[in-house]
Amino acid sequence: MADGQKTTQYSFQHIASLLKKDGLLIHIGISNKPLRNDWFRRIGYHNSQYYAALPASAPRIFFPLYPKRFRQKCFSFHSPGSRKARLGLKLLEVMSRFGLIALLRQHGVIVAGQEELKDRKDTLCSWLGEVLSQKIENVAIYCGSDLARRKITLLAEAQNQGRVTVLVVKIADTSEGAAAIRQESEALQALEGARLFCEVPRLLLEDTWEGHAVQVQSALPLSTGPQIPELTVNHLKLLAALSRMHRQKILFRETPAWKTIEMAWKANEFEKWPSPSQNLLDNLLSEETGNVQLVCHHIHGDFAPWNIRVKKDKLYVFDWEESIPNGLPFSDAFHFIYRQASLVGPWPGGEVMWELLEKKFSQLAEMAEYPSMYENILPALMILEYLKRPHPHLIELMSVLLSKPNVQTS
Repeated sequence: MADGQKTTQYSFQHIASLLKKDGLLIHIGISNKPLRNDWFRRIGYHNSQYYAALPASAPRIFFPLYPKRFRQKCFSFHSPGSRKARLGLKLLEVMSRFGLIALLRQHGVIVAGQEELKDRKDTLCSWLGEVLSQKIENVAIYCGSDLARRKITLLAEAQNQGRVTVLVVKIADTSEGAAAIRQESEALQALEGARLFCEVPRLLLEDTWEGHAVQVQSALPLSTGPQIPELTVNHLKLLAALSRMHRQKILFRETPAWKTIEMAWKANEFEKWPSPSQNLLDNLLSEETGNVQLVCHHIHGDFAPWNIRVKKDKLYVFDWEESIPNGLPFSDAFHFIYRQASLVGPWPGGEVMWELLEKKFSQLAEMAEYPSMYENILPALMILEYLKRPHPHLIELMSVLLSKPNVQTS
């Protein structure tokens, strides 16, 4: 029930009468009204938990208001991409540190039941506790974008013999999401023990619960500095080290990237694309380009500032669900530079972006010790990105690429 509706003790009683004894009553919008808790008690729902829901306009992250220690930890669970959102989150974190949580309560959620939630035996947390031989004490929930490969991600505090550990739990409600969980699990297993100049999570469990794919991994440090928007030397060292994993020579037309583009072309997904993309596509799918041999290797697949934490100049990299062992070279560098400029901003213009990509690609090729043949690879990376997120910035960048003398079109 939403707080905007007229709620009375009678309406609560009516709703509660429709629920079974083990049912939960969820009230959206706490509004700092203590009467709500009294109403729940009067109808037999003595156990209430209060959750913050952020951002208020379209909540994606939910975490308990108590205990304070865990509440403060949750502010670092997810870092928004935009500077404005990060500043707003930081302000709430500082206010919360001093006990000022009225704003968090105002747009929060009450979950009420006739028994303590932590004592229920039919929840994901109770199942995890049994499987991991630990008691799950506190949980924060992050719901990402509504894509087919979506997952719900939990930050969970577990306790065993007085020792508290922090876990990251992912659960999928679609077959595509389950595939993403399997893909990340395979990547984390492959990365275990690798020297990458960074820290990555450890895979602790992959299983199913109530038909849903579940993955548990170790949590990387939450206490971090600001996001680093630039591809630094440390980032390049990491990408160079990653490029030495599963390094292999593959014909362009045999790569997963090529096959994805070819499949989209056969499905006529490119018919209404702007002319710059059509020109690049014609050249890319030519027999000559398809027979070019590339040095492919392991990639992260979603390498971006918001998937990287930095602490004392050390990189902590998570979200490996797009990782594959035979990705195109320069993929991660392109994603980092382009997505930061386009999704977060400011966008510097196509020419400046081209110069930056050339510079960073050359540095990476030297550090990774492989040919800098990005003239053939960059069109594929742009088209793949356009398939996921069509944007005028990509068309501008494609036009700049086509203006270069070393790029041929059919």
